[in-house]
Amino acid sequence: MLLDDQSMKPILSWAAKAMDPGAKVVSVQALRKNAGDRGPWLLRITHRRGTTEAVLKTGPAEASAYRIMAVKMRDAFACEVAGLTFAEEHGIAAPQLLAADLDGTETGVLAILSTALPGSHHAPNVTSLRNLGAAAAKLHDIPLSPQPDLPLRTRPRQGEDFVTERRWAAQYQAASKCEQEAILAKVLSQRPGWSVDTAKDKLLKIRTTPLIRAAEEQLKQFQVPVNQTLFVHGDLSIGNAVWNNSAVIGIIDWEGAGAGHYGIDLGDLRFEGSLHFGLRAADEALEGWQQAAGQKAEDVAYWDLVAALNTPASLARWAATVPGATERRDEFIRAALIQLDKA
Repeated sequence: MLLDDQSMKPILSWAAKAMDPGAKVVSVQALRKNAGDRGPWLLRITHRRGTTEAVLKTGPAEASAYRIMAVKMRDAFACEVAGLTFAEEHGIAAPQLLAADLDGTETGVLAILSTALPGSHHAPNVTSLRNLGAAAAKLHDIPLSPQPDLPLRTRPRQGEDFVTERRWAAQYQAASKCEQEAILAKVLSQRPGWSVDTAKDKLLKIRTTPLIRAAEEQLKQFQVPVNQTLFVHGDLSIGNAVWNNSAVIGIIDWEGAGAGHYGIDLGDLRFEGSLHFGLRAADEALEGWQQAAGQKAEDVAYWDLVAALNTPASLARWAATVPGATERRDEFIRAALIQLDKA
């Protein structure tokens, strides 16, 4: 995005006015290489009180626009607004919501403006995962019943369901042409954001492995009850925390927030930590969570599998910046299966 981009001027003007009627955006910096027309962007806004750095996210306002799979763009933005608002109300370290346009009436797009947290998006070392585990425990101390913009969550990255897609693909690849048409119709009914060609391509290309199949079969044997739903982030990766050395400044990207079991976040954090630092990181995250929560986490291996299996068979693209990610994921799965066998 450029300051002199005519199509972005209404959005930047809206962002400036959210700070102050006479404010002005003086610089724009993309925070991701593939920012495109969604961002996020770091804005420097000058106003009567000084200069503020803020983060802007945008998205298409059309009702037919999907964020991922079956998640509408507007629903993802509304969830982030609700998550940021709920976090602030309960003293959770997170960006402060400055403004939101959830129907495009003010900017022509969906837009969220929030404060920028100063710091790094990279955990410095394996032991820093203790601090993120402790930060997660603060979320899980807050009861929350499912509601429209903070719905029930049953797995991390709820908008993705690689387990179901692998099952569909296996059925499709083994089916006759007539049977394939019925499977395709079912898939399209549950993935409205996919075109027919996209669905066919995915169903033919999705693969699995013997380890993943075995883990998915094992997971079916366990049902973890949720007696009380709590506030969960839904995508508690290392990159969704802002760090100052090993301290967690705050947690960002709340578009997957909702109500669910604490294991959703804890399993995801353990899995993400193991990708970056090896299995030891999973134990560091668990220890930090347990110390802060004042209790022993239950069903850890179950939630580890839930997190690890909600990934594609190959992580070469899914975790492209992590060398050996697929092998580390598989090591994490094997460790969880061993623990389940002991249960």
